[in-house]
Amino acid sequence: MDAPMPTIPVPTRPTGRRRRRLRLCSVTAVAGLSMLVTQCAPQQCAPAPAPSGSVAEQIVTLVNRERAAAGVAPVALHPALNSAAQAHSNEQAARNLMTHYSANGSNGGQRMAGAGYAWRAWAENIAAGQGDAATAMNAWMTSTEGHRENILNPRYTDMGVGLAYSAGGVPYWTQDFASG
Repeated sequence: MDAPMPTIPVPTRPTGRRRRRLRLCSVTAVAGLSMLVTQCAPQQCAPAPAPSGSVAEQIVTLVNRERAAAGVAPVALHPALNSAAQAHSNEQAARNLMTHYSANGSNGGQRMAGAGYAWRAWAENIAAGQGDAATAMNAWMTSTEGHRENILNPRYTDMGVGLAYSAGGVPYWTQDFASG
């Protein structure tokens, strides 16, 4: 026998100032959701700008916190690596596919060089589905696929960060590490 469906109380309709405040919040939420959903539809995915400074700064702060705990010198955000990482996140989101290889077959090193970074060593971490910087970093640090090693590798001095959303709202992250 099935359990009865729980009843959910229906809130009373707000009046006056509270009603206006809720309506404004709802419009803002709908506008934000519309931007998120339409940001990168596969048929019309235009390159997005590099992630907001706060996202890139959050990732580099988390990376450098891990590096400091391991006794490794910090990395610095580099514009060319940010560009390469963002372009790769954009492409992954447009294709709705997490992969280290671009549709044209290029790998991270080729994308970094194409963005103008003359590297001596490079590595790339990607992730999909993590809703914020801390969750993405946790996934990389607890991964068994070498992501932690890339983050803690003392050879890398620079990094770039990319974040883009698929048409379905899935976040695609890219970390590009290199030394010139």
